[in-house]
Amino acid sequence: MNWLAYFIGAVICMTVASVAAFIRSKTRYRRGRILDPSKIFFAGIVVSAVLLFIPVYIDTFKGSDCGGFETFLIAVHNMIRLFIVDGEFEFITLHLKGIGEPLSRAYTVFFSFLFVAAPIMTFGFVLSFFKNINAYKRYLTHFNSNAFIFSELNEKSISLAESLFENDKKRVFIFTDVFEKE
Repeated sequence: MNWLAYFIGAVICMTVASVAAFIRSKTRYRRGRILDPSKIFFAGIVVSAVLLFIPVYIDTFKGSDCGGFETFLIAVHNMIRLFIVDGEFEFITLHLKGIGEPLSRAYTVFFSFLFVAAPIMTFGFVLSFFKNINAYKRYLTHFNSNAFIFSELNEKSISLAESLFENDKKRVFIFTDVFEKE
């Protein structure tokens, strides 16, 4: 079994995903974009983790009836466990003892990164659901107010909203297609 090939594949996947996420973050937003930087980085973590777990489970299942399909599924299962902070680092280090010091150290460092990055991505994903909860609450509690919805945030829409607000303080203004930078 070639531990080095799986490690190089995982490093390449993570590097490509990181670079692609960075490039995507610097490109201008377009409506309907499916892949945002966090999803690209998430995919890199997923593929890298699976690639790193495969040789561990090939070594674990050596001499048993388990084949490549079972090995792949268990690798996917353990990748999922990374995201819910249920991974076992000691299990990995036990299987790395026979592969040599430099590669074992590289695996340990990369797995350490994944053991931290995966739960952070999960936490960020969960927080994204609550990010706009204050805006939803404000909108729902002002059900008797007139709501003005603007398609984008720019100088003209802001000046119109200010003018409308001066005439009636109970109005609610909603700006769509707005990002944290704006």
